[in-house]
Amino acid sequence: MRNAIISRATFMRVKRKIISRVWVVRTLMLGVVVLVVSIVAVLSFFALRNTRFGNSIKIAQGFIKPNYENIKIIDGRINILVLGKAGEGYDAPDLTDSLTVLSIDVDKKKTYLFSVPRDIWIENLKTKINSLYYYGNKKTEGGGLVLAKNVVSEIMGIPIQYSLAIDFDGFKKIIDVLGGVDVQVKNGFTDEKFPIPGKENDECGGDTTFSCRYEKIAFEKGIIHMNGETALKYSRSRHAEGDEGDDFARSARQQEIFAAIKEKLLSKEILLNPKKIKNLLGVVNTAVERDFDDSTAASISRYIYESRRSINQFGLDESLFDIVTGNPKYENLYVLVPKDDNWTAFQENIKCKLEIMVCN
Repeated sequence: MRNAIISRATFMRVKRKIISRVWVVRTLMLGVVVLVVSIVAVLSFFALRNTRFGNSIKIAQGFIKPNYENIKIIDGRINILVLGKAGEGYDAPDLTDSLTVLSIDVDKKKTYLFSVPRDIWIENLKTKINSLYYYGNKKTEGGGLVLAKNVVSEIMGIPIQYSLAIDFDGFKKIIDVLGGVDVQVKNGFTDEKFPIPGKENDECGGDTTFSCRYEKIAFEKGIIHMNGETALKYSRSRHAEGDEGDDFARSARQQEIFAAIKEKLLSKEILLNPKKIKNLLGVVNTAVERDFDDSTAASISRYIYESRRSINQFGLDESLFDIVTGNPKYENLYVLVPKDDNWTAFQENIKCKLEIMVCN
C-alpha cells in the first residue's frame, strides 16, 4: 500500500511538471499569437518554425527568461508597427489598408494599441502613408517594412523598433482557424459600394455605374459572430452611410476586431486545444512578414503576456487633422493633414495617450 501511495505521489509530481511545461509552451504560443493579432489586422502574430521539441524549448527559453540584450528597448518601451495589406489577387496588393502601432511599456507592464489613418499625407514623399510599404518594396527587397517603420516613427514622434505585415488572406485564415470571433458592433451601417476582388476593371456590360464591381454589405448594432471573410469586410468598409464612412470610424472598427480576437485567444477553446494552436501557428508562419527573429519574438511575447491585464486601445483624435479633397498640392487625392501643419500637437496627443507625458 505504501509503495502504491509513493508511486501515485510520484506520478502526480511528474504529471504536474508536464502540465506546467505544456502551459509554458501554450502561454508562449499565446504570446506569439497575441503579438501579431492585436497589432492587425490582430495582437501580433509571428511564426514558430520547426515546432519539434528541441526548437520549442529553445524558443520557450526566450519567453521564460527574455534576452534583454537582444531586445531593442528605448525609454522603457518596445514599439511595433503592424501593416495590413491586400496581397496577391487584389487590386493594389502592396498598399497597406490598415496601420496599427503596438507600444509596450515594459516597466509599468502596460500595452497600448492605436490605429493610424491610412490617408495621412507625407509631404516630403508626396504620397499617403498607406503607400510607404509599396514604394519601399519597389526600391529594394524588404524595403517596405523599413520605409514604413521609419516614416511612421518620424511623424508619430516615437521610436519604432520592429515591424510586420500581414495580408488579407492571412487575416481571414487566422480568424477562421480560431473558429470565428464575436465582435461587439457599436454602430450599425450599410455600405453599398464594397469592392469585389477581381472586379476592379470590369466594364459591367456597359453599365455606366459599374454596379457589378461592388456588393452591398450591412451590419447591425450588437454582438455578431464573424468568420474571416465577414470580419475583413467589417474592418475594410470605406463607403458606409453617415459617420461610419470615414477613416476614423474604420479605425474604431479595427479596434473592435482586435478586442474580439484577444478574447478568443484567451479562451479555453483555444488555449486547451493543441490542434488549433498548431494550425494557427502554421497560418502565421506563412502569412506574416517580419523584421525580427524567433528569439526576439519569444522575448517580446513575454512582455505582452506580462501586460495582458492592462491592454489599452485608442484611435487618433479626428480634430487634429484637416480633411482635404481635390487639391492639386495633394495630387487631388482625399488626404488628412495636421491642423496648421502642426505635427507637434499631433505627437503630443499620442504621447499623452501613451502616458509618456503628463497631460490635462
